[in-house]
Amino acid sequence: MKHRILTMALSLGLTAFLSLPAVAADDVVIVKFDASKITGLAADNNQYPFAADEVFDDNRNDQVCIVKQADGSQVNGDFGNPIIRNRKDDAIVAGLTGLFQNGYHTADIAWQYRFSTIGFISATFQFGMAAKNAATKTWKAQWSTDGTTFTDLGENWTLTAETLKEVSLTLPDGAIGKANVYIRIMGVGKELTDLLGEYTEDPFTAGTSEGLSYCTNSESQVGNVTVLGTPEPDIELTVPAKGYATYVLDHRLRLHADNVEGVQLLTVTAVAGESVTTAEVAVAEAGQPLLVYNGTETAQTVKLVKAYTDADGPTTFSGFVGTLEDKEMDASSDTKDYYICNGKAFARVNDAGTVAANRCWLEIAKSAAAPQFIAVARNSITAVSPVTRTNAGATPADGAWYDLQGRRYEAGTAQKGIYIVDGKKVVMSSK
Repeated sequence: MKHRILTMALSLGLTAFLSLPAVAADDVVIVKFDASKITGLAADNNQYPFAADEVFDDNRNDQVCIVKQADGSQVNGDFGNPIIRNRKDDAIVAGLTGLFQNGYHTADIAWQYRFSTIGFISATFQFGMAAKNAATKTWKAQWSTDGTTFTDLGENWTLTAETLKEVSLTLPDGAIGKANVYIRIMGVGKELTDLLGEYTEDPFTAGTSEGLSYCTNSESQVGNVTVLGTPEPDIELTVPAKGYATYVLDHRLRLHADNVEGVQLLTVTAVAGESVTTAEVAVAEAGQPLLVYNGTETAQTVKLVKAYTDADGPTTFSGFVGTLEDKEMDASSDTKDYYICNGKAFARVNDAGTVAANRCWLEIAKSAAAPQFIAVARNSITAVSPVTRTNAGATPADGAWYDLQGRRYEAGTAQKGIYIVDGKKVVMSSK
């Protein structure tokens, strides 16, 4: 009779096999550019383009510089005027810190920020800015993922001279999960922030620098730049004490750094007769079937996260397989045996059913006497054979007994029934 393996799993206590990942996430800083750590002149600073002052991790590809709107080439400024400087003092308005320029026509240049949104499912670009004198009055933002083709982002905004303007831009879906995202903040048009009417005619006649005309005063600053994002949710698996769960995903994976000591990421590497061996995985390949081991004395919520570095781990045994979607599984047959993990052991599948998405199992060519269970030990899996009979009160070598639901019993407390002890199936009977 065909039925869901879910029903069978409940009877076997396969909680680790059935539990689906739980997720939770809050917005965090992806990058922050506020000149809190890096300051100085662009023209006299080997750190320009300037890196972010705060980053989520070391893989953010973060930098800021000023570029020409016409061709995207970097602008360095001079030692006097025009000038580009990363400032943490109050250049135009109090509390605004970040990349400042004076002299250039802000309709010719753009503040260009680069960062990575890999590992995030949404992001916002927040900043403040201020300007005065011959700086342009109207501004806009653009975004790109290649640094060449840019698209307008949000609506234009206007500045009032010497007044802080705060802007928040939601990044589009096309900018999420990218190795490089470019945001440009740029002046638009000829109208200036001039309060006193001193720049009624073209003021950009003081000279040229790097192919751009400049004037005496066009002070403008973008600062307090914070890119906030919602991280991709952690994958959370409930793993019993001294037990296992299986998992597979179509993305590289690694253990979260917050896991307790004693948790390991493994994969099955070989099957030889009645023994199955495993090896530790640092970064799993996309689609690689995994065993998550909890070596502690209590059940743990083990976290996995998507990885963006090269895979680093052994080759998985071809008979250890997984599914990304719910899958109809045949019962063990005359040619092949299937085993699913119940947290403590792999249990032979005797009836056809459905395996939940992101779960793994063993497919082993039929042997003369296929075991009903395959017990799991740390870094190795040993087939259960032969059956041993003992009387109540007998003590196993390590004092640990597990029933077929994966529950642990102390020595002498197990009642009549079938148990896994030191990789062997033990039938407990009365005296």
